This record gives sequence, structure tokens and C-alpha cells, in this order.
Amino acid sequence: MVETAAKLTGAQMPEPEKLQLIIRINNVGREYMHGVVFLALGLLVQNALTQSGARGMRAPALALAICAAYGLTDEVHQLFVPGRAFQVSDLAMDTAGSITGIAAGWFVYNTRRGKSR
Repeated sequence: MVETAAKLTGAQMPEPEKLQLIIRINNVGREYMHGVVFLALGLLVQNALTQSGARGMRAPALALAICAAYGLTDEVHQLFVPGRAFQVSDLAMDTAGSITGIAAGWFVYNTRRGKSR
């Protein structure tokens, strides 16, 4: 991506700066992907709980507990993988993504339910 941008713009960048830019783009992308993946997880867990009969604030609270537990176990297992580490920032992005997905699922369910009355 960095090479393509340099070719398109005609920009010259020394190799050390190029490497740092690649690392930075990778880190930012990885952080955001945590949020996107857990957004989907939150949405799916919220929907599953709602479809199984959980009502009121019980479904989103339970969905958040499930998603947070999954995010925590994912980070803990990384302690045992060479080259990986427990990162609080990943856990924060997991939780933020989960909350967003859960809120979206809750909103859609309650909007549809209100229209069907």
C-alpha cells in the first residue's frame, strides 16, 4: 500500500521511514479490526439472546458479559502464544465494538417491535 502510494504520487521516502509507516498502518488497522469483529459478535449475541426470549435490559447486559468474557479469554490465551501479548487496548476495542453491536441490535429489535404493535 505504501509502495503504491509512493509510485502514484512520485514521492520518495527513505526505507526506515517507509518501514515505520507500514508498522503504524498495520497497528491502526489491527486495532480497528478488533472493534469491527466484536461489533459483529455483539450484534449476533444480542440477536441470539433476544430470539431465545431474553427481554428488557437482560439481553444487552448478558450479551455484553458474554462478549467481554470472550475478549478477555482471547487476550489471556495470547499470554501463552510466542510473540503475542495481553493488550488492554485490544480489550478496550473489543468492548467498544461489542457495545456498538449490542446497541445496534437492541435498537433494531425495539424499532421493529414498536412498528408491529
